[in-house]
Amino acid sequence: MIKDFRKKESKTFSELIFNISNAIIPYSKMILSLTASDIYSGEEKIPFHKRNPEYVSILRQEFAVIS
Repeated sequence: MIKDFRKKESKTFSELIFNISNAIIPYSKMILSLTASDIYSGEEKIPFHKRNPEYVSILRQEFAVIS
């Protein structure tokens, strides 16, 4: 028997297994955390002029002084 904490009653595993809302899935323990190679973490020391030209262009547009 497994305790259903929402209804405060005991149920069999087969009764609970079909209701997905009762499932607790520890995704953080199941999936290894990998860092994506295309995301800048901020830890690298990359000079501004050596960054991706698209990134440089976006930053210049965002911080341009409009007269």
